[in-house]
Amino acid sequence: MISKFKSEQCDVYSNVPIPPDFNTFWKQAAQQGYKPKIATVAKVLLFPADCTALGDLVINIATDSWWGPYMPYKSSLDGTTAKALADAYTASSGKQWLQALGSTYSLFEVAQAAFTAAGDPRDRAGVASALGKVSYSGICGPLDFTKGPFPGIGIINPVGIQWRKGTNFPYEPVVVDNSLNTDVPVGGDLIATNS
Repeated sequence: MISKFKSEQCDVYSNVPIPPDFNTFWKQAAQQGYKPKIATVAKVLLFPADCTALGDLVINIATDSWWGPYMPYKSSLDGTTAKALADAYTASSGKQWLQALGSTYSLFEVAQAAFTAAGDPRDRAGVASALGKVSYSGICGPLDFTKGPFPGIGIINPVGIQWRKGTNFPYEPVVVDNSLNTDVPVGGDLIATNS
């Protein structure tokens, strides 16, 4: 596969692999001299541990981010900002924040909104009905379950990031594209993966 990419001069690599597969592929690609100008992967580089496993080969690989401390949002429950939530996680765990922290937190916000709208949190039918109508702004930004793409589905608008050498951790994400979520400031330019 790598030989085919090289022979066809594939300058853009885009994929949705699982972390172990990408880790193996990307290391072998580097060994065999396959260096696309831009590499963007979904799912595989969501967690800092996956980035650390690749070492410096992760630098400037692009992916999406649905939550991070760079988002200008705050909790609908207690007003905690995205940055404060990430900082508190890091302070208590000693580890780098995770994207899943925000989306997991938002589950409690959604539940609170549905329970409140239903009036009686023990009314299963009322809560189920209220869930499909939740529309609020919280730690992940605005979520509207009435818009869809189908009723009952709320979409978190992601931003594009690239992993770079970090200052607090070995590798940190930098927002390079906010076209799907202009509330989030861009933190740097998109750089060629293999410049």
